[in-house]
Amino acid sequence: MVNYAQEKSQRRHSTVIKKPRKSRTGLSPLLTVDEVAALFNYSPRTIRRMANRGKIPFIRIGAQLRFDSHELRRRFGLSKEE
Repeated sequence: MVNYAQEKSQRRHSTVIKKPRKSRTGLSPLLTVDEVAALFNYSPRTIRRMANRGKIPFIRIGAQLRFDSHELRRRFGLSKEE
């Protein structure tokens, strides 16, 4: 039986990756650090370091980093199914 504290801890540490939605405006969807980390199978910390070193193109929205999904797929040769 899982108690409330364990359940809360599991929810906090699990990352749910949502499939990017198609944009109605024709702009490509922006991915979060966690989504890019799951896509490349790296830790979020590594993705932030790569972005800050200029190895991954990103957009800064306030203090948050966002990544253009189409640009990442084009630059790193990922297919749309991945």
